[in-house]
Amino acid sequence: LYAAGLGLAALELGVLAAVGAEGGAPARVGELLAAVAGDGAPWTVGCPWYDGLDRRLPRVARLAEVEALAERLRRRLARAGTRLVGLRAEVLEAAELNGLLAAGASKADAAFGRVARLLTGLAAIERGQRLIVHLDRQGGRIRYREPLARVFPRAFVWILEEAPAASRYRIDDGGREVEVRVAVGGDAAQLPVALASMLAKYLRELHMECLNEHFARALPGLEPTAGYPQDGRRFLAAVQPLLEAAGIPERRLRRNR
Repeated sequence: LYAAGLGLAALELGVLAAVGAEGGAPARVGELLAAVAGDGAPWTVGCPWYDGLDRRLPRVARLAEVEALAERLRRRLARAGTRLVGLRAEVLEAAELNGLLAAGASKADAAFGRVARLLTGLAAIERGQRLIVHLDRQGGRIRYREPLARVFPRAFVWILEEAPAASRYRIDDGGREVEVRVAVGGDAAQLPVALASMLAKYLRELHMECLNEHFARALPGLEPTAGYPQDGRRFLAAVQPLLEAAGIPERRLRRNR
């Protein structure tokens, strides 16, 4: 769906079609963020490179293709007796992650804290219904009982399985049973995990596009970055004078770990 240098078209088509199947594809990035991460985008504060984030969608895919695929997905889901209830995402910006790390959290715990917020959102599901939650493996972590117990503090978390390939838990939460299944390569086996991965990647690339364009305006000819360590260091060195001139600490742009 996506490889660096090959463009966003395939990834964008899949994500926007899924959003459109739920109730109409968004016309701007801001509409998409409001729909899936709807908390006013606080991560953009103090980050002028996100000032232009609210741009038109789709970025590269054709709108007619998005609408056609959304309708096709609606029909297929209906035929399978399935429906897409909603898509939700959490954006963890560098400065906030650095704050969590400085407070003593590990990177794994900081990331799972965002997963926890999504799990907590399931509280709106009617009690009495059994929930099955599929998660992709969180880094190299195998054991999830303790972090799940923090998400469901009044419930008992039963360990059903903890193995290198998969971990499973049953949570008795006041009349509602929740089973959490964590699997290596979950995106290859479960549509919800694959779609979550696609949405997260798409949102990241939209942010990176905005960031690259912001600094390229000030430094014509600046080669864009995908944001990963080796190339990221090259990019940071190039934009450091701009950050210093604007009085922006590097920690707002680069995570410490």
